[in-house]
Amino acid sequence: MSSPQWIESFCQHYALNGNATAAYIAAHPRAANWKRRSAGRKAVELMKRPDVQARIAVLGGVVREQSDAAFLAELGEYFSEARRGRS
Repeated sequence: MSSPQWIESFCQHYALNGNATAAYIAAHPRAANWKRRSAGRKAVELMKRPDVQARIAVLGGVVREQSDAAFLAELGEYFSEARRGRS
């Protein structure tokens, strides 16, 4: 049985990179020594779980919000610098 911490790590990695196999390997380092197909199968099994899907959906929303906020901050900084340059 998987520990809650391990599942959370998988969900976080998946929310950040969108690659289930890579997320599985990042959360379960021993899987790096497995055949990639084996890690992929395990990742798919994990992705079928409703609790994992729900957590990824929540984390995905957080990632999008942070990305949007970072983009808006960078855009604001860009326009501030552009105005200063014209003055």
